[in-house]
Amino acid sequence: GRIEGAVSGDIYDDQQIAIITNTGQLYMYGHNEWGGNEYNVLGTGDKHKLDQLTLMKLPEKIIKVDCWPNHTFLLSDEGTLYVTGMIGTLYSEFTAFNGGYGYTDFQSNYSATIFLKENDKIV
Repeated sequence: GRIEGAVSGDIYDDQQIAIITNTGQLYMYGHNEWGGNEYNVLGTGDKHKLDQLTLMKLPEKIIKVDCWPNHTFLLSDEGTLYVTGMIGTLYSEFTAFNGGYGYTDFQSNYSATIFLKENDKIV
């Protein structure tokens, strides 16, 4: 489908797709599992695949998304870091992560993630 105002996004293989609009809305599509494990990487709160791009309900505008096979990170315009999937603990919906607030950027891959907080602290 076509998402009006799409400005950014991320994709993991052909498993998950995330699109951010110019109004900070997040749309996701794909599988909620990886390698036979139901990690709920789409943050829907259930284990079902999304067969079409679906608007995720979040309390803040999203400015960055990063999809991986077992987790998804989001950064809001308010500096909140959200996670869903398996990061030590299984999160079934997008949840404020590791204190959640005061983040300015992040970068992740399959095995590691770094976070930049206010005052240029790397966590």
